[in-house]
Amino acid sequence: MFDGTLHKAMRIILLERESYTATTQELSVEIEQRGLYMRKDGNAARARQINARVRKYPTLFEFAGLGLVRLRSISTDNDDSVVCKPKKER
Repeated sequence: MFDGTLHKAMRIILLERESYTATTQELSVEIEQRGLYMRKDGNAARARQINARVRKYPTLFEFAGLGLVRLRSISTDNDDSVVCKPKKER
């Protein structure tokens, strides 16, 4: 199991997406399937917890639509951020 935070798990999933976006439900399912994050009570993170995390980290994430999360920046170890631009669709 990934030993990290929910927002780090969200970032991993979103970095793999062409447009750096996913719904809160898609993030919840994929994070659980891949074992990237588990709550202290042993349950998986749900869509509304992911929604709250987007609001808590506005420099990392934004809402691109209702329930649609977009990775906004890639944070680095020295806390600098690089703004993500969606990859061109093929």
